[in-house]
Amino acid sequence: MTGLLSLLAVLASGQDGVTATYRVMPREVAVGEPFALVLELEHPADAGVFELSSGELALDDSWVVLGDEHTAPEEIGAGRRRTRRVWTVASLEPGPRLLSDALPVLEGVASVDASATSVDVRSVLAEGEDEPRPIHGLPPGFGTGAPVQETWPWRGASLAAAVGSLLLLSIAVWRRFRRRSFGAERVVTPLERLQRLQAEPATDATRVCARHYDLTRLVREAADAREGGDRGGLTDAEWLATMRGTSLFTPALEDLLSRAEAVKYGGEVPTSWALEEAYASARTALLGLEPDAGGASEGGPR
Repeated sequence: MTGLLSLLAVLASGQDGVTATYRVMPREVAVGEPFALVLELEHPADAGVFELSSGELALDDSWVVLGDEHTAPEEIGAGRRRTRRVWTVASLEPGPRLLSDALPVLEGVASVDASATSVDVRSVLAEGEDEPRPIHGLPPGFGTGAPVQETWPWRGASLAAAVGSLLLLSIAVWRRFRRRSFGAERVVTPLERLQRLQAEPATDATRVCARHYDLTRLVREAADAREGGDRGGLTDAEWLATMRGTSLFTPALEDLLSRAEAVKYGGEVPTSWALEEAYASARTALLGLEPDAGGASEGGPR
């Protein structure tokens, strides 16, 4: 709780608080060509900004997100640091495109600059062309059966990354047209979302800390969906207080949020073992929120 109060004090300190800048790099790409959408937070060195940078992009199916990475804070002097979150995005449609309406909302930030979040997406076929141009970054003849030029400089991991991005784009296009043809895809359940989080390795302290934000957000959203409300503006402690006395409250909810509070607001760096325990608490809490659970507690599904 002390960490939360210091963060709130920092955010309320105006020009000495947290400033945010969104930008895209580069500003001009072709359809399907990846580009970076960067969120850059400048903040006091003693302020945690995981919560501020943990929101999701509200993109429709004309976009595809190929990557999402947080960077470790870097010192910029005068007791301040810079933290970045970088999404790798591609547009499946041509034309001038704006990302400003899809950006996560940042509460309590002294200033937000989103003036550089438009991207000019070129069509695959330019005027007068009757066949697609070579894909950016790949050698002439790639994918056509023609011999690839021996002078192509890419090797090893670079080739794998390029082919992987192309595969992801192909899957995204297929899914997009499949939805149009056969209707919306099945909704992913909270337990399935938890399984996906567990399948994504948290390889360093930054990702382990960020995973606690993911878990609390997942459980809170699942509980709010059961009750038909939206309490996203509450702190974890305030939200938990509203859950006590309801049929959805379980000890697992309190255990998960208590573990996360020490990480999110107390500056604690959890071990991989502690993260596994947080996963277990999240799973038990989600099982208690299942429609047929009837408010079941730590005993798991009935």
